[in-house]
Amino acid sequence: MLGLIRALDRDRPEILHAHSHRYGHLLEAAAVARRHSIPFVVSTHYHPADRREPMIKRGLLRGQDFLFGAAVYRRAQAIVVETELERHRVAEFAPRDRIHVIPPGVDSAAWAHAGDGPGPADLPDAYIVYAGRIASNKGLPGLVEAVARLPPEHRLPLVLVGAEWGEGDRIRSTARRWGIEDRIVVLGHRPDPAEYRSIVGH
Repeated sequence: MLGLIRALDRDRPEILHAHSHRYGHLLEAAAVARRHSIPFVVSTHYHPADRREPMIKRGLLRGQDFLFGAAVYRRAQAIVVETELERHRVAEFAPRDRIHVIPPGVDSAAWAHAGDGPGPADLPDAYIVYAGRIASNKGLPGLVEAVARLPPEHRLPLVLVGAEWGEGDRIRSTARRWGIEDRIVVLGHRPDPAEYRSIVGH
């Protein structure tokens, strides 16, 4: 990230909390934290390489895991993961004793009346909802197949809410192959929090 090291050197934060895995800003943050003895925390959001990727790419990504383990995670005072499975995976290349499981937080007050507000007018009365990025690492073709395998009386429409990250065509192709293309509704990103909660909480 252009200018990040210069900004961190100038501002000298009391703590550095960097997000994600295999990105250059982690290396920059780790370097600044070390240089100025700033406490350093990383939230990994880790997922392994997709098994559909070519073997050489998977090997390179695995090598990056260990590179980041040595260059970033061993310099962090704390490593935050969201699940026990993620802890197990990250512990293969990061100090196990610094890994802490903290599930994503939910503002329960904001969600107390989630289904009460108006949603998009063209949604069916009942549906299965997926909320998240429409991305290759989310297993969405498998979700489409699972819906297709439900008995017809339980085969509710599948509503996908989230930004498109290049997986939409594959999802639609899977739905066509299983004969349920008419049961898939792709809403895309919904920036209005009230509308989003209404869709998910319906």
